[in-house]
Amino acid sequence: MQQQSKKTVLVYVFNGFADWEGSYVSAELNQTDAFAVRTVAPDRAPKRSMGGIAVAPDYALDDAPGEFAALLLIGGNAWLDPASGIDAVVPLVRRARAQGALVGGICNAATFLAEHGFLDECAHTGNTLEYVQQCAPHYRGAARFVEAQAVADDGIVTANGSAALEFAREVLRELGGVGNAALASACRGLGIALVAAGLIGVHIEMARIMGALGMTQTLTFGVSAAFAAGLLYLALTLLPVPQGRWMAAFALPLVLAASFSRARRNVYRSRKTRFEEPEAEVLVPYRFIVTSVAQGVAAGLLVALACVGGPFAPAWNVAGYLLAAMLTLATMLVCKLDFNRSVYQIGFPLVGLGLLCAGIAGAPLGAPGAVMQVTGFLYLDLVLWGLGSYLIKNCRQPATWVAACPTTSLMAGRTLGAVLGAALLQLLPGGVGWNALLCTAAFCFVMAALLLSNAANLRTGWGFVRPGGPDDGTNAHRACQIVAEDFSLTQREFEVLRRIVAGESRADVAEALFIAPNTVKTHLHSIYAKLDVHNVHDLRAYVDNRRRSFSPSSENEEILENDA
Repeated sequence: MQQQSKKTVLVYVFNGFADWEGSYVSAELNQTDAFAVRTVAPDRAPKRSMGGIAVAPDYALDDAPGEFAALLLIGGNAWLDPASGIDAVVPLVRRARAQGALVGGICNAATFLAEHGFLDECAHTGNTLEYVQQCAPHYRGAARFVEAQAVADDGIVTANGSAALEFAREVLRELGGVGNAALASACRGLGIALVAAGLIGVHIEMARIMGALGMTQTLTFGVSAAFAAGLLYLALTLLPVPQGRWMAAFALPLVLAASFSRARRNVYRSRKTRFEEPEAEVLVPYRFIVTSVAQGVAAGLLVALACVGGPFAPAWNVAGYLLAAMLTLATMLVCKLDFNRSVYQIGFPLVGLGLLCAGIAGAPLGAPGAVMQVTGFLYLDLVLWGLGSYLIKNCRQPATWVAACPTTSLMAGRTLGAVLGAALLQLLPGGVGWNALLCTAAFCFVMAALLLSNAANLRTGWGFVRPGGPDDGTNAHRACQIVAEDFSLTQREFEVLRRIVAGESRADVAEALFIAPNTVKTHLHSIYAKLDVHNVHDLRAYVDNRRRSFSPSSENEEILENDA
């Protein structure tokens, strides 16, 4: 009964494994009441160690237990020889990382982890940096290499070949803090949920503040923040690990809270103005919401990919932040912030091209592809910040609604994408196929978002807004076109609507269109019925309200433009 309550620690064995490197940690763990050491191998056949000791594996890779506390990879020459079939253990390592189990690698096993990208984002050690770089050509974590006997960071313990004792110490220390597995998982889930809720709150409040500032200031701050974030990200990668991370983790929230407090005091002079919302027709951009969900799913798939050693590195993130800032600045100067062009012709295609490069084109284009992905996603975020500010300040849309709508959609999409990606990774065999598959899936969602959010089918949603672009979409004529399309007006009814809204009388309309006044009256009654209005005054007010939903407001602006 007591045995059943023990948590399993898996030790991977194969012909030629270095038995002495795992002896200390295995003996100590197996004598406790908390852990049971079990061996796993490519198959059930007996394996003989480098020292000649025969081991009958408890599990083969195909029937390894679904849950375990740790996976220990013991050194040996086979780790450096892909022809030996050693890569078959990669899916088990990914599964361990996905479920939060400790992963340990000593000597050449640490080099194996480096080759497969598991050490790119955590502090680690091995048999000297030069040795790891020579034996692991795909290794990208040199900036996080630590000259030490053993290193524990982010759920991974690594050690060099002379550090069996230090390896045992770090593994025991890490597992000693695990406690109850269910409790640990619950705490981890609660932490993720709290972070997500906090990010949503921060995003909404920031959007409200930016909406009060206006589009120009929003984009100026956004570009500056992207530059600063890129430099900060670079600085964090150079900090001593893990001490520097802990300092940053405590310091950054305090800086953020202080910045928010000051920004709100400067923007909202009173509590009343802070919560005051304009009385305007609230637009529900259905396709924009679907687009945001699709974009979020694509980003979530990449999150799942990165969590298991995907194609991302700190340097690429830094480059992506800086390039996104420069691209946004160029868009402001050259494209005049035509949002349709910025999003549909620049943002989404850039993300899609990055996904193709990183996932399908192969390793040589992996780094540029990852940079393009980071650049594209951040560029889209910055552009949409500007769009939100424009909607709040110029189109008088409620700040809370404009801020919450895309944020909730994006977060929901990212959660769905991360869960979907994690599930796929559990089902995929070893090798690099998982990278191409997830990138391809993300590419499909980005293309779906692009098709859903083009200017043609979003003309009555938020995607219609084009500040800085041609003014052909913000006048009364265009508003009449939108109303005609929404309510399926005939061409003749549209012509009557346009002229009546422009201020012409029924007689003038009849004369201009070469029809009888009674025919004009008949068309008007048909328009009234379709729009659920009762007279010319209500009709003009309805069209004006629709026009103002998409046009910059001004105290000196005429109620309606006469473009007859």
